[in-house]
Formats: sequence, C-alpha cells, structure tokens
Amino acid sequence: MKNKIALILAVFCGSFAFAQTNKLPVEIVLGKLTEEDDDTEAGAFVGYDGEHYILKEYDWDIFSLNNDFKYEREGDLVFKYDKRSVTEDRYFFVEHSLYMIYHIRDKKVDQTKFFAQEISVTSMEQIGPPVSLFNTTDDLDAIEVIISDDNSFAAFFTQPDVDKDEDIYFEVAVVDRELSPKWQKKVKLPYAKEDMYVTDYKISNNGDVFVVCQLDFEKKDKDLPDYEIKIFAVSEDSNEATEFTASLGNQFITDLSIDVASNGDLVCAGYYSDEGDYSIKGCYYLRVDPSTGEEISENKKAFDEDLINEMLSKKQIKKGEDELYSYYLDHIEVRKDGNTILMGEKYYVTTYQSSYYSNGTWHTTTNYVYHYDHIIVSMVDAEGYIIWSKIIPKYSTSERYAYAFDSEGVYIFYNDSDINLEAEDKEEVENKYKGNAISTMAMINNEGELEKYNLFINPEELHLSINASKMLSEEKFFFYAMDSKHFQAGYILLKP
Repeated sequence: MKNKIALILAVFCGSFAFAQTNKLPVEIVLGKLTEEDDDTEAGAFVGYDGEHYILKEYDWDIFSLNNDFKYEREGDLVFKYDKRSVTEDRYFFVEHSLYMIYHIRDKKVDQTKFFAQEISVTSMEQIGPPVSLFNTTDDLDAIEVIISDDNSFAAFFTQPDVDKDEDIYFEVAVVDRELSPKWQKKVKLPYAKEDMYVTDYKISNNGDVFVVCQLDFEKKDKDLPDYEIKIFAVSEDSNEATEFTASLGNQFITDLSIDVASNGDLVCAGYYSDEGDYSIKGCYYLRVDPSTGEEISENKKAFDEDLINEMLSKKQIKKGEDELYSYYLDHIEVRKDGNTILMGEKYYVTTYQSSYYSNGTWHTTTNYVYHYDHIIVSMVDAEGYIIWSKIIPKYSTSERYAYAFDSEGVYIFYNDSDINLEAEDKEEVENKYKGNAISTMAMINNEGELEKYNLFINPEELHLSINASKMLSEEKFFFYAMDSKHFQAGYILLKP
C-alpha cells in the first residue's frame, strides 16, 4: 500500500484553478489519496486512542490507521465460543481498550449468553479469554446492544419471543466501562406484541435506558393516525418503566428520535404531518424529566411557507400543497446550550425495468436507484420553539452525508459539483456529476445563515463518499472517505 502524508488543505487546494468564494472557516488535515484494497473498506468508526484510528469494515473485520492516516494492520478476527460460531453484536471502545460484544444461544442449558472479547489496539489480536457479561433464559425475538455517548456504559436490550396476543416484555442489562454489571431488569408492558414494536433505543451517560415504541390501534378514520409513540424509561433505581406518550391527537408524528440533554432531560424530536406518515409539515418537540415523569415542554411548529415552496413544484404550489414528501429524520443532537438539532433527508427509490428476448423466452430485469436528495436541518430551543429550518439542495444516488456540530452551528459534509456552490435553491442545482467533483461543506450558523464551501476537489474526477466519521472532541471531526478504488482520511478542526 502506498505511503501517504498529512497535508493542510490550504496548501493542498492551492494548485487548483477553482476559486473558493468564501474563506474556509475550518482547517482540514488530510491524508494522501491512497489506493484501496479489500482490507480498507470502512463501514463505521470504532474508536481512537490518541495513536490509532480503529475502523470497522462492512463485515466484522477491523483495521487501524496511525496519526498520519497511514494504514497499519487489519484484525482478521474469528470469534468462537466452545468451538462454535457466535453472533457478533458490536464493538465497544473504552479509553485504550477495545472489545467485541457477542452472544450465543447455548441449547445445552437453554440460555442466551453475552460475552466481551478484548482485542489489542496495536496488534489487532484477541487478548485472553472472553469475559462473561450476563445470561438470559428466554427465547429472544430481538437483541440490541447500545453504548452511551461517552462510552461509560453498555446496555443489552433483549425482547423475548411471545405469542402475538400476549403482553410484550423486555429485559435490560447494563455494564460499566470495566464490564462490571450495574443492574439487570425485566420490564413488562401492558400491550400485546402484535400492537407494538420498538423503533429506537438510547442509554444516557449515567446508565439510564430509554426505549421508543410505536403502538398501533384499530383505525377508526382513514384520515386520522392509527398509532401513538410510546417512550419507556428504565433506570437502576426504578422498579418499573416510566411511560411517556408523544401524540398530537389528529395529527401524525411521522418520525421521532431521542437524545439526552446534559442535565439528564429526555428530548424527543421529529416531524409531524396533517396528511399521513409519508409527508412532513413541521417539527415536533417533547422534553421530559425521566426521573419524575414531568413534562417540561411540548411544542410543534410548521415550516415557513417560503421553505415549503422552495421545495415544491409550481404545480404543487398551485394545488395548495403545503407539506414535503419522502423526507425522513436521520439524527437529532442536543447541544450543551439546550438547543436541539434535527437533520433529515429526502429519500426515495425509483425502479427501471428492461426486457429482452432470448432463446424463445422474454426476460425482464429490474434495477433500483436509491436517491438521497435534499437535506433539511432545523434548530429547536429548549422550549420547543423552532429557531430556524434550512434546506440544503442536492441530488445524489447511493451516497449519504456526514455531519458535525458545535456551539457556532451545524456542518454538513457531502459530495457535489463545484457549479452548485453558488446555487441557492433546487431549481439552480445541477446533477453533482456535472463540473468538477468536490467535497462540500454546508455550514449553518446559529442565526440560520447558510454558506457552502469547497473542502477540496476530488482529483481525477473521483467521487469519494464519507463512509465513516466521528466527532472526536468539540472541535475535531474525523472522517474516512472512499470510492471503489481509493480512500482518503483526515480530520477537520471546526475552530482552527
């Protein structure tokens, strides 16, 4: 594999003829573009110990980069228990220690067993025997392992398999960063399995666990919701789950996610609609105290008419339509100042069929194109008031975006064409494969002002896409970008 060196973007971009309209407000340290092989197809960020960036491939193999973003080695790991294959759940990185958490179904004792296997960050080899975490005797319908934002706790969420008309229940076990058990509880809910399913999980930095579910009920009116959103909070000190309901009566909550504020408040945020669950009209916000069950604030607000009209066709506007279609919530983040950031994207799939005649038979081929288009970003204050919402117009297929945030605003990173840097609405935006391919940063400040910047031009008409990224601190954002033949890693200092 070729060597690479770290470069400051200001030097790297100096040789290109493309003129940067605005001075770049961040500093980027960029590794050299490197030919990729099968050992460097990163799908997720795992951890950083100050010397090694650990990345996971699309399977469960991992590899490391050094501080110069140079490939070091791969961990070609095979996890076994009693000579049997196991089911990998996720990696757990704590300070300088890396673990793989996995489980098996031990039929001899009729138990599901969870283990953690330590892995050396430097050699990528397994260290010692696995550590037993906890066991459960239930046949399981669902398993989820979640990690707190500061990596202080890991929670194991298991949902036993019950008959569809039986009340569901789940079991939660929490371990700390030393893998010591903290608490374990079974929680029964007064709802039948056929009526409820889990949509999201979260564990706070103090070890409390939150579960978001959708509760379906019999539809009485085709124009009204036939579901509610239920949030359950479980802690070490509680004997049963605290239940919260997110509902807007006759309006639809189309998407909802959760985060935990620095003071421990549970923040629930998403989109709502008057029409159904495939369009969005505005933002919904609910803030509760999980320790007391007290609702602190609840609010909703429609997007501004100008923002809606910006994304609708003239025909849709003439028909009086006032909602956006095919937008889905991706992320919510609660900042230290109490403001919540919502990020969503327009996503849809188109199909193309072609037929041909061969050997006396007609054959039909179906191709699917996955569209990831315009991004919508909103900032909501602690009372649930929408401070601003902004659309970042773009067109893309099979490529997502990455993001970072700090006290100054929100940063969205995506691929585009240089001719779109000055585009202000979707009517001006061209397909990103026209012009020079660039990595774009859209920055939205606290006043809702949007500026787009060229981070760097992808050489040789490459279209590198950020596959793995992570906020390493309040100022440092790591990213790993790749296409089918190359990769490039680096970090961005948000406050250079």
